[in-house]
Amino acid sequence: MPHQRRAEPALSRAPSMSAIPGRRLLTYHRRKQVTGFLFVLPVLVFFAVFSVYPMLKAFQISFFDWDLVSPMKFAGLKNYASLLSSTSFHQSFKVTWTYIAMVYPVAWTLGFALAVLLRDNFPGRSFFRTAFFLPVVFPMIGVSLAWWVMYQPGGLVDGIIGKTLNWMTRSRYAMPGIAIMEIWRETGYWMVLFLVGLQNIHTEYYEAASIDGASAWQKIRYITLPLMKPVFSLVVIISLIWGMQVIVPMYVMTRGGPGGTTRTLLMLIYETGLRDWRMGAASAMSVVLLLLMLALTAIQLRLFRERGEN
Repeated sequence: MPHQRRAEPALSRAPSMSAIPGRRLLTYHRRKQVTGFLFVLPVLVFFAVFSVYPMLKAFQISFFDWDLVSPMKFAGLKNYASLLSSTSFHQSFKVTWTYIAMVYPVAWTLGFALAVLLRDNFPGRSFFRTAFFLPVVFPMIGVSLAWWVMYQPGGLVDGIIGKTLNWMTRSRYAMPGIAIMEIWRETGYWMVLFLVGLQNIHTEYYEAASIDGASAWQKIRYITLPLMKPVFSLVVIISLIWGMQVIVPMYVMTRGGPGGTTRTLLMLIYETGLRDWRMGAASAMSVVLLLLMLALTAIQLRLFRERGEN
């Protein structure tokens, strides 16, 4: 009987799992995902420790009475209910929105105008861009101190207008004085954001409009403004978030005075928690401020999304 080769088990002839192309590809993608996650992990940990955890802790403390020394006592919704009748909270809320209304519409307009003027290439363009953006890089405390000195009676500002107004000690001029300083400082920042948006608009649109005889204003109205809506949305959201958290210029220049006319909401939170040792009330204000910023951001995004679809 001729020698017959013994059949090998079917399992031994089957390809290994590592030899399957699909399996190898899946493992490669998983490795990429794990590698990417490991790169992002330090940022996620930092965000969780210094942002998420403090927000959750503030939300917890807002339901307690706590002076940072004694044990916390559960207060329920008392801290939130007290905000409805708090005169200082209502005043600070109004002051915050007054600051936003005074500063940002003017800074946006000036920033957009500068961006349009400095978009085209001409001799000295880089110098003017740098000059207008330079105030943005100055420390806020240093800028506030410098302007506080200029606003002193008989100082540079009074010398320019030829009249002594006592800017930082009169409720009529304190907030406008701070607003002027902030407009001077922030205009360059908005100019840069608008420049980025303008440079992403193709020149073919303007060339076609020129052939059709469109004026400079018509180009801005019918080409630039519609195509800049995403940038406008970003600018508005950033402005609202910054405006709701402003504290440094008020604290340095006026300490919230005179008569609380420059005490913003964040400054009231600081004073309530770290000066009066009422951490529960301060945490409740922080939660309200956070919810307000989230709501304004959501509304703004919704409005610009609907306008973009239309």
